[in-house]
Amino acid sequence: MRTVCVHSYKGGTGKTTFLLNIAGILAKQEKKVLALDYDLRAPSFQSYFKMTKQSFLSQYLLEEKTLGEIIFPCKIDEKANLDLIFSSMEFLKQHSKQRDKLSRDDAKYLAKMFNLQKNIETNYDFMLIDTIPGFFYRSIDAMMISDVILLIATPSTSNVLGIAELCSNIYNVLQEETKMILIINKIEEEGVEADKEIFEENLAKLKKIGKDKFSEVVEVPYFNILSERIHAFEEQPQEE
Repeated sequence: MRTVCVHSYKGGTGKTTFLLNIAGILAKQEKKVLALDYDLRAPSFQSYFKMTKQSFLSQYLLEEKTLGEIIFPCKIDEKANLDLIFSSMEFLKQHSKQRDKLSRDDAKYLAKMFNLQKNIETNYDFMLIDTIPGFFYRSIDAMMISDVILLIATPSTSNVLGIAELCSNIYNVLQEETKMILIINKIEEEGVEADKEIFEENLAKLKKIGKDKFSEVVEVPYFNILSERIHAFEEQPQEE
C-alpha cells in the first residue's frame, strides 16, 4: 500500500478537491482506495458525501471507536468503490475537549496513525490523507507515515514565503525516501491580468523552490479555485 499525504501552507489552494479527484481516478482504475480527512480544523469530506452515522477519525485517535467503526464504504459507479474516513466538526467548537487533546505534541497520536496504516495495508492499494494546512502536529504525523507528500500551492506571495518556511522547518526532517512533489495550482491567467507581474514572479519563485527542494514539480491549470465539483466522478457518489 502507498500512503499519500496532501498538504498546503494555507487553505484555499484546492487541496481537498485535488485529493478527491485523485481518489476517484484511482478507484475507477479499480484500485482499492481509502481517503482520510485529517484536516481537523476544516473538515471537508462531509461537504461531498452524506453520512448515515456519526463516527470520526478523532474518536479512533482518542480510543472511543474502533478502526472498523469509522470507515465508510462509498460506491462511485458499478465497478469503482472508495472508502472514506471523516473528521468531526466537534474540533471547531469553542470549548472542544477534542481540540485540547489533539492539538498537543503527543506521540501517541502518531502511534495510532502508524497502527491504522499497519492494520489496513493489506486491504488497500492507496491511502490518501487530507491534512491541516501549515504547521500543526497532526499534519506532521500524517507526513511521517507517508511515502509521498503532495504540496499544493498557488502563486501567491504568502504561499511562496510559507512554503520556504515549511521546507526549512518540517520537510527537511522527513525520511530521505519520502517523495516530495510540488503541485502548483495555477489560477486562470485572465483573472490575474492586473497583477500579472506579481503572478509571474511568484510562479518563478515556486518553480525554483520546487527544483531545489522537491523531487518533482507539476503545474496544474486550475480554472475555478472555488469549484467543489469532483470531476473524476461521473455522478456524485453516495455512501453505501
